[in-house]
Amino acid sequence: MARTSTCKKIVDERAQLWGALLEDPGQAVRGEVCERGEAWRALQWATRNERVVPLPMPVAAEASTSSAMLRVVLDLCGKPPASAPIEERLEVAEWASAFGYPELEAMRAELLVATGRTREAVVIFDALKPTAAAFPELLLVASRCLLGVAGSDSRLLRRVEGYLQHAEHLAMNGSEEVACEEDWEPDSETADETVEEVADETAPRRLADIWTLMSKLYARLGDSRKADMYRSRAGALVEDAGDEVGPEGVEPLEGELPDRTVLKPADRKLIREFQESSQFFALSALGQKRA
Repeated sequence: MARTSTCKKIVDERAQLWGALLEDPGQAVRGEVCERGEAWRALQWATRNERVVPLPMPVAAEASTSSAMLRVVLDLCGKPPASAPIEERLEVAEWASAFGYPELEAMRAELLVATGRTREAVVIFDALKPTAAAFPELLLVASRCLLGVAGSDSRLLRRVEGYLQHAEHLAMNGSEEVACEEDWEPDSETADETVEEVADETAPRRLADIWTLMSKLYARLGDSRKADMYRSRAGALVEDAGDEVGPEGVEPLEGELPDRTVLKPADRKLIREFQESSQFFALSALGQKRA
């Protein structure tokens, strides 16, 4: 009986805490209601006892007045406590998928990839493509995530290529109006041309990230001409814009160079050449990680 009473008390406390988190999502996000580990346990209680109501249309979470729950879930799933195992995080993400919210779906896909369920993740990433105009960063999330596990799988690499080409088009034109993804080809003759106009203030940084990833993608595919072209484009954009542009806010891929202030230019060049060589890609995934 004592054990039953203790369990009931814990459940009641988590239910109360979940209610407190929902009362003021902004306060919850700032961590003023409780510490993150306790908030996570309250969220786990919610996954077993609360019903998710899908939003009528996807909007930025901070602009959403229709779901305090969304804001709390998005924050906790985006920054879970270090003690939360990946299986636990995936369980929460599966429950949260009922929101139909793009950013939460991208997190779920990343967790699926991390647990070896890449095919399921690809289905989710594909389903997110129509939301790219409103959530352009998700194409980069998908590309980086899949590129990190694709190895030499040409089919998966070509899918990443499609995401990146679509992301490039959005960053440069700010429109979904692209003829057909299979027909879309980057203009290789304009490698050194400066982009005259971009869709929004974040587009230059995003475009630099896109071109950096495209350089790595084509190096992986063995197309050194395109790899060099996109590396030059990214470098020129970063150089022209100075500190305002650059892939600083994006975590490096496994095997990607760390912050450029860590190594001398000559060292970076040698490492990059090795990482883009046939010897590197001939290694197993474990071998590449060790290298």
